[in-house]
Amino acid sequence: MTSTGPSLATLRKLAMKKYRERERLYLLEGAAAVIDALAQGVDPVVVLHDDRAHQPGADARALALATERGAAIREVARSDLRRISGLTTAPPVAAVLPIPENPSPSHPPAGPLTLACDRIGDPGNLGALIRAAAFYGVEEVWLGEGTVDPFNPKVLRGAMGSQLALRLCRGVDLPAAVRRASETGARVCAAEADGDPGVRPAERSGPPVVLLLGNEPAGLSPDLLNLAAERVAIERRGPVDSLNVAIAGAILLDRFLAVRPRERR
Repeated sequence: MTSTGPSLATLRKLAMKKYRERERLYLLEGAAAVIDALAQGVDPVVVLHDDRAHQPGADARALALATERGAAIREVARSDLRRISGLTTAPPVAAVLPIPENPSPSHPPAGPLTLACDRIGDPGNLGALIRAAAFYGVEEVWLGEGTVDPFNPKVLRGAMGSQLALRLCRGVDLPAAVRRASETGARVCAAEADGDPGVRPAERSGPPVVLLLGNEPAGLSPDLLNLAAERVAIERRGPVDSLNVAIAGAILLDRFLAVRPRERR
């Protein structure tokens, strides 16, 4: 490391999982995501920017907040930031953040609903699911073995900083975690095309829900399906026969967690 963080060569390698795991670092891109991270008290290893960030706007605000928080700041050439990012047009501001410790699944499950992802391989879908989970106030997401790394750059772009708002349990043995959740009284609900579209919402005073979402082409593994007490679905009303897992997951989160009129004050 230099006095202002890892070398450019190291930063370029953070796009690959093995180097993220070795360095215990990941790259968060864009002023909005960096501002959110700083606002939540995350201490960046370094905040990177190019000359565009000096112009008035969100990028300059991100730098000002980073300076106020005492973060290390490093200006790099646009070409270097582009190589670090991997995007043709990289955002003017990015932050190098430490990968947090990997928490164990909470038992009993945390909050009214826990999202459990089984072998979700598309980074954009996982990022969108993490963002939807944070939007609906989910406290914890279980990422089963075979699910894409949540610190993959494409996941982070889809999550837009929302990975900081919840606990991401990575590499979870889902059958074991779900079995234990069921034993502690949780409602285990599997999203299935032939499930029941009459979703019963999670109740504030009722048992927590564990919502299982599976790999798009393959669906949930048989081991997980066998552990589900309920199978839930979204009723099809048009000619398209399926939704991607991110859209389906967001709809189901709404049906389980949306505030009903009688709950509003």
